[in-house]
Amino acid sequence: MKKYEYKIVEATPSGKWEIGLDLEANEAILTGLGLEGWELVQIHDHALASGIKRTLFFLKRELAHEELV
Repeated sequence: MKKYEYKIVEATPSGKWEIGLDLEANEAILTGLGLEGWELVQIHDHALASGIKRTLFFLKRELAHEELV
């Protein structure tokens, strides 16, 4: 049976007011994690109490056989 580990990463906002996402920075983050075996499985937006929106990346990767022991 396959087993996985999971990681949650907050996306990097862009601009002084953090309105959108820094596409280049987030692409670099996701590419780096992909090279480590992480797979993006979901993106979720949520608002903080201050009203600022944050984006979370949910990732998973299969555990290597030696990590299962």
